[in-house]
Amino acid sequence: MTEPVGSSTTWPSPGPHDGPVVVGVVRDQPGALEAAMVEAMRRGSVLRVVHAAGSTADDGQAVLDDARSFVRQAPVAPTVEYVLSHQGPLAALLQEAQTASCLVVGTDEVTWFERLVGGEVSTRLARLASCAVLVVPESAPQGIARHDVVLALDVGTSAGPTLAAAFEQAERRRSRLRVLHATESDGDASGGGSASGELARLVAREQQGHPEVRVVAHTVRGEADAACLKAGERAGLLVLGRPRPLRVGGLLSRPVALRVLRAAHCPVLVATGEPARP
Repeated sequence: MTEPVGSSTTWPSPGPHDGPVVVGVVRDQPGALEAAMVEAMRRGSVLRVVHAAGSTADDGQAVLDDARSFVRQAPVAPTVEYVLSHQGPLAALLQEAQTASCLVVGTDEVTWFERLVGGEVSTRLARLASCAVLVVPESAPQGIARHDVVLALDVGTSAGPTLAAAFEQAERRRSRLRVLHATESDGDASGGGSASGELARLVAREQQGHPEVRVVAHTVRGEADAACLKAGERAGLLVLGRPRPLRVGGLLSRPVALRVLRAAHCPVLVATGEPARP
């Protein structure tokens, strides 16, 4: 079913080729739903609210009814579609991701999301989904546009799609963009310098299409993972990229990816690129 809720002249209109924003919902997790509503309005997209009940005795319709009530209480909201899926969470969300512009999930340790953030499912979703994945901690502040967007890049990440996503998010949020470029070690000076120069060129080229976005770049050596978490403490959004096919040592192929998704105090966007193979 489709339900338009509220209206606003400040949000963009849906484009003919824009996929929906999809949010996976469970009971008592309003943060992910609220973040998904804001993301859909920023993109001018329809919002699909999906509950994957699987084969459990979960009262899925009651979960969707709670979500519908939450949406109705908002002063402004996008057009919303509600979907009850009897697939498992991973299968349902990967299927939705095929036509989505962004997939939003929460990180609270409740029902199937406990499995999502507890290990394999979260990394598989971030690696395999064919759209961007936004992971929202329930404690994350919502609707704050002045916080920085922080982009973390390492040698295993495809910079192009990730930069584009970070610039788009900074422009939509009217936020400053902080770019953290992680090099592997101090001993990698020559390669790191070359990589930093290439990154600077990519940033400059991307900024031509987003002239209103202010950019601050930093190079981080060694403790890149700790730097990501620290930068995320005061950020409105932390943007990570998929590694090139499961490169050992890439940001999302290390155990720290789970640490970032669990411990970050802000939403974490895993930007799309070529999905990895299972």
